[in-house]
Amino acid sequence: MAQVLIYLSDDVRRLRDVPTGVLDPTSSIRWTCMSIIVVRETLQALEVRDAAEDVINCLAEVRGERYGSNADKAAKTAVTIDEYLKTCWNSADSLHRELIRDADSDTAEDRLRNIVRKHKREIATLDDTWNAFGWAEEADKSMAKLTQTLREATGSVLLYLPGTVLTWGQESRHVPEDVTQSTLTYFMPQFIPPRLLIQRLWLCAWALRNIFTTGWGTSVYTPKKLADLSAPELSVPTMRKLMDETEAPMETQLWRLQDLRAGGLFYTLELFIAAMKSSHKAASRDSSRELYEGTFRVITRKWEEYQHSIWTEKLLVDLLERVLPTENDPSSDQVPDYIVGLFLTFLSDVLAKKTGPHVQDAVLLIKAYFRGLGDSGGVARDVLLKKLEPPGHSL
Repeated sequence: MAQVLIYLSDDVRRLRDVPTGVLDPTSSIRWTCMSIIVVRETLQALEVRDAAEDVINCLAEVRGERYGSNADKAAKTAVTIDEYLKTCWNSADSLHRELIRDADSDTAEDRLRNIVRKHKREIATLDDTWNAFGWAEEADKSMAKLTQTLREATGSVLLYLPGTVLTWGQESRHVPEDVTQSTLTYFMPQFIPPRLLIQRLWLCAWALRNIFTTGWGTSVYTPKKLADLSAPELSVPTMRKLMDETEAPMETQLWRLQDLRAGGLFYTLELFIAAMKSSHKAASRDSSRELYEGTFRVITRKWEEYQHSIWTEKLLVDLLERVLPTENDPSSDQVPDYIVGLFLTFLSDVLAKKTGPHVQDAVLLIKAYFRGLGDSGGVARDVLLKKLEPPGHSL
């Protein structure tokens, strides 16, 4: 089935590219829904679950602790990596904004020297973080193996779904001889090798110091323009959204790994929501409703048998923020109301009788959504009154 879908993908891409209204997009929607269902089934493969577990084990083993579960040790590692990753990202982003700034009145060499003097702290932070982060190499290798396993197990259908697999651009900057270069071609925003990303962020600091020390035009690497010193990831919208809007990206990534190890229910649901957002106009049509509703039900059926835990619940609450419309969302980036209703019902079933900050976050999000609907928010009312809120509470 995966091979047939890939064979049809060129025709589907042409359907997506034609002007709106020229062709009925039903074929494209059907292809997308069938692809997601195929992914949902193939994620049950043992090799996918094992690859996800290998990453979790690698994250656990680097701590060198003898006692405690691998899940707890991996969670501690994720917190540590988040500290490194966020610090590195913010420092590199500060340099990036300076490097891309329009400053025609200055020569590149003068600007570079001013940047190095002004941003000593950020450069030192990137150096220190990279020097302290060698222990994550095995975790990176296991993450790369996981993404390869996902592509192979799904027959590479993932490559054709919107925003699922991105091209990890080849490193154009000079890399020191004692630094191992990665040969990864693709990366998945949900499963990023943290050491590789930190390396690419750090290379900016290394190049700045090298050019500053040896002089413009005489160092081992001189860029055509200063912006070329920045990591390409800083200019990728998907990466910026992930790093800027996710408080703890590696902790969230660990939850996704645990979800994959259990069968990938959430991962498939996330692909489905992303696909709907990328084709909002088509998804809003009545002719599309049956296809999308059916696909949602296929993804979530027998969810009670799924080995969900608190990490599943937290992922679903995180996804809820992307499902519910907000005042700042453009209409082209909203999920159709009929899917919002299905998602709220499903979420309430999963969170029923559960407690914790994430449940309260879900209640607050749904309340805000309900207030915006007025009297038409029947589904939200049922969700809040019957399942999520404790007895004695009311809207």
